Amino acid sequence: MTEETFSDLGRVEAIARLYEGTPYKPFENNRFETDGKAVISSYSRTFIEGIDFDLTYFPLKHLGYKCVTAVTGELYAGFAHPRTMDIRLGISAKLDFAQIKEVWEGAVSAAREHGYKNVNLDLIPSPNGLTISISATGETSIL
Repeated sequence: MTEETFSDLGRVEAIARLYEGTPYKPFENNRFETDGKAVISSYSRTFIEGIDFDLTYFPLKHLGYKCVTAVTGELYAGFAHPRTMDIRLGISAKLDFAQIKEVWEGAVSAAREHGYKNVNLDLIPSPNGLTISISATGETSIL
């Protein structure tokens, strides 16, 4: 019996199969209603060096700004106003504090521009390169 590979299945089919046998459904919006006054939406994305960006071509401040804007765009698409954001930076030994500060400055600039009320940061080690993970929560009133 041959093993199936991700290239055989494709991303969508692989995700659908992983959900089989669970009470959850793939590709549903992460939304819930509060006590009848609002709908809360949540979106997240991970950006990996070498796949989503190349540090040779991206100024670090622009990279931080771009990553925040990409996740915020998903909130806007769901008619949600940005409220909170969690940023996790996976940092390898090849990056120094000044470089990470540039990424952070870009992220803060975008967060201010889009009106986030709270932004949390966590720094974790990475074995190779830079990884940026952003989760954002937004709110919209029920129409």
